[in-house]
Amino acid sequence: MEIQRQGWAFDESAYAPVPWWAWNGKLEYNQICRQLDQMRSGGITEFFIYATSGLEEPEFLSAAWFDFVGFTIREAARRGMRIWLYDDLNWPSGAAGGRLMRDYPEYRLRPLVKQTVLANPGCAVFFDLAEVPLWCGAFDDRGDIGKIELDGDFSFMNRSASPLEVVVITPQYTNGIDRNSTGADGTWNQHGYIDLLNPNAVRAWMGFIHEQYRARFREFFGTVVKGFFYDEPSLWSEGAWAPWTPQLPQWFRERYDYNLVPHLEAIFYDVPGAERIRYDYWRLVSERMGEAFAGQIARWCAENHLISTGHGTPEEPKFQMQMLRGTGELQDQIKYNQMPGVDLLGDVTCFDDRPSPWNYGSEPGWTRNLASTVKRGASIARYSGAKRVMCETFGVLPWRSSLQNQRRLVAFLAGMGINFINDNSLQYTIEGFRKYFASGKHFTQPFWSRYADFSRYCSRLSSFAVFGKCDTEIAVLYPTTTNMCRTRVVSATWNLTPESTTAEPLNRVTDALLRNHRDFELIFDRIILESEVRNGALHTPGGNFTTVIVPGAPVLDERVASRLAALQASGGWVISVGVPAGTLLMTEAGGFRTAENAAGLHLKIDKAFSGKLEAVLKPPVFELSGAGAETVLTSLRRDESGKRLLLLANLAENTAEFDISTSIIGEIAVHHPDDGGVCRLDSTHFRLMSGESMILEFDRIGATELPPVSESLLSGRRILGKSETPEWKIRLLSPNLFQPEREIAFDPHGMLAPDYDAPAAWMPVSRMGWFEAGVTPEESPYYLIRGEFAVSEPVPEDIAFIVDSAELLDAFTVNGKPAVSMDRFELWDQANLRLPVTSLVQPGGNRFCARFKTSKWFAQRYMLVQENPLTNRLLDPLVLAGQFLAGRDGISALPETLNSGRISGLELFTGKMELSTSFDRVAADGFEVDFSPPRERDQSSLCALSDRVSHLVMTAELNGVPLGARCWSPYRFSVPEKTLLPSGNQLKLVIGNTLGALLPRSLYMRTLRPEFVLPREIAWLKK
Repeated sequence: MEIQRQGWAFDESAYAPVPWWAWNGKLEYNQICRQLDQMRSGGITEFFIYATSGLEEPEFLSAAWFDFVGFTIREAARRGMRIWLYDDLNWPSGAAGGRLMRDYPEYRLRPLVKQTVLANPGCAVFFDLAEVPLWCGAFDDRGDIGKIELDGDFSFMNRSASPLEVVVITPQYTNGIDRNSTGADGTWNQHGYIDLLNPNAVRAWMGFIHEQYRARFREFFGTVVKGFFYDEPSLWSEGAWAPWTPQLPQWFRERYDYNLVPHLEAIFYDVPGAERIRYDYWRLVSERMGEAFAGQIARWCAENHLISTGHGTPEEPKFQMQMLRGTGELQDQIKYNQMPGVDLLGDVTCFDDRPSPWNYGSEPGWTRNLASTVKRGASIARYSGAKRVMCETFGVLPWRSSLQNQRRLVAFLAGMGINFINDNSLQYTIEGFRKYFASGKHFTQPFWSRYADFSRYCSRLSSFAVFGKCDTEIAVLYPTTTNMCRTRVVSATWNLTPESTTAEPLNRVTDALLRNHRDFELIFDRIILESEVRNGALHTPGGNFTTVIVPGAPVLDERVASRLAALQASGGWVISVGVPAGTLLMTEAGGFRTAENAAGLHLKIDKAFSGKLEAVLKPPVFELSGAGAETVLTSLRRDESGKRLLLLANLAENTAEFDISTSIIGEIAVHHPDDGGVCRLDSTHFRLMSGESMILEFDRIGATELPPVSESLLSGRRILGKSETPEWKIRLLSPNLFQPEREIAFDPHGMLAPDYDAPAAWMPVSRMGWFEAGVTPEESPYYLIRGEFAVSEPVPEDIAFIVDSAELLDAFTVNGKPAVSMDRFELWDQANLRLPVTSLVQPGGNRFCARFKTSKWFAQRYMLVQENPLTNRLLDPLVLAGQFLAGRDGISALPETLNSGRISGLELFTGKMELSTSFDRVAADGFEVDFSPPRERDQSSLCALSDRVSHLVMTAELNGVPLGARCWSPYRFSVPEKTLLPSGNQLKLVIGNTLGALLPRSLYMRTLRPEFVLPREIAWLKK
């Protein structure tokens, strides 16, 4: 193969993050334009229009809705931006905001439900049924089951001498209310959900969504409008239920030539012959849902020059039963997408081991699930030929989530083959309850001014993940057949230990491969059956594999086992893990036969498993060694010309130091995704700080002509000198904030005046904003908030109260006097209201009282409180703002300078501040200055800022010369030559944090507020 002789470069324009632009308030045309410009300035050129809770005007799918969509399409086109369309209100897809079930009740989901009751000897039991059940049976005390007949009134008399567990299985309409029918003006809490197995139901739903967009905006399809996104379609319902549709028995008989109904108990119980029935059932459900839903959407999109993307739920191996009940095997759904997609909420990777705030779980090792979760989409894309792979990510994050955290996650996703970052989500407004339902991303985040840097970083890493294919000959079989045969339906909650034997072996295999720096792809039964075995390799539609690892799969399709045996005989390698693979083979005739281990080698899972697996694999083309190597994610990609790129990313919270050796010949260039720089590699020793990554380009002709790689990236930084900085001048570019302690009182009759001494039952409110009793407009249309604060002399200037918005504020008094002057002020949201109160405050103690209307969104009709009972128990901030320091009880004037070290009084500060200091020259030209947090401290770095503020964005200036900006660690700046003066050097830093200082809590998690530590010294480091 001829080797490509030209260099590779990042594409910094095509692969920026693509957020959900969450339309969650009262839309205004001027605000639409403003936010489009803010996205464009942040490097965002594509976005999704996403209708979600809080949408007020226009109503979803109304004529006014489509007017706003049309306006946005035209304005985006003027700015060179592109649009994607989210296909429903909230999630899951399939309701059209409730319209489908209202207008087509015949398409309502009707799953198969199991009901049980204990019948004692000589006693009758009754079932409240609307129709004759499909299957009835009874278990005796030995666990044996027999079929029974119910009497005409759906009763059963136990005439035996022992207790019987009586079971009936019957279809039953879902009666739940999903988020896709709630939470916005124009919703009415429609019961039920779509029957996703019915293609006619899916077409009817598409008539409300896809066809309406086509009728209005077809001229923009394929140009401005790029595609549709579907989200978590699922046959999910609570309890012991299984997927069903009226046509399923007919489809089953046509497919398998026997009747399913007499064997329905096999779906729920371990009975003789259950494994084959379950396999046939789950296989049919999986294929039918994939064809009816994702397949139908993908075909429609292709006909209309659009791209279909989206993802199912759940996706983690530990939720195998829920996955089968919800969608069947997910690969049968997302294989249809022109852009396969997956979901990864939170900000953790499989290199973390901290508890999850969401449904993933908290048991040790739970994060291992994330490897195959993400890899599934990339592997399916490889076999289908799709160039882009989407991941919905950054969802359910607190407001303290930083670009530092998200940068680390992007590196993980790129290493796993994801090259389309769907950011969930960028909020139109965070007014009221929305700030606690949101995912920590808004235009008011102090880091937004540097978001373009993050966009370019995402583009660089995604352009790596677009390059060629994962360069591996290792495939890991996803144990579909075993899952389908062995998984029975039980009542279940989300947070379970693995439900089957397959999850732990699969997770242990992928974890070992990643930590041993072995690339791999997932492979599926269908792909193996479409492949050929030649010369010791399995030749698939997406590449060749010489090694197939089979984790936790005692049951295999006989044809798959035969193909694996042929691979072994041809000189390839098949390894089973956990349990011997294929000891039970499912035959084409419909039965099973026992067999020897279908693999050539069987490895048990124990403490030494990772090393044993590595020992039997072929020697790799590169190796990492050293104490920090295990936390470094690697990903090797190769294009058709043979050119290779290698990603190295430190996903741990500490610095990783390691060596690399490789058998790949040729000159090597180093690309740095942080800034897009490229240089030559002169060493094999590397040092990556937390979240830091780099890309090695092998066989880079002319690499020797590039500048050398920074010494700090290779082996650390040598301190050339230090400057003491006993104090810093401080200037707040945003007002400091102080949240007085508050009390709340309900005003159910609207009779209380905004008076601190109003006769009411006052309840305390925590400093985080929580109070014990929720408030709804039905119970109390108004409420009062009161509090006290102290002001030290001299009284700071320009003191104001900031409230969430003008919509709910009814009256406000300070020391018994009304605050009459009010103006809009953007602090955490564009709807904030500023009330100047300098003239009303006095030295010493002060009191305030405010009267608010209770939010309409807490009413029963919106269902927000029902979805999360804490919604109406978390008050919006009501803060003092100004140029001051804040203590626990009050405020004092901001001094001109602050001493180095830990400072207090800025605990709620949200925004940017300027720090400046002076020093004498301590080093010659050619050095760097570093402000990295102390958790990354070692013998060659500087303790400058607290590890609880490692989420800062920072710009630096020395003697009026800009040194640049950093959005994440290392906070390291190169100082140009001839910048230093012999004495009196002036250093200026501008630092910004996140909204997490003010909004430390969401409905899902609580995070610590940050604290500020001013540097005691400045270290000057060799480049």
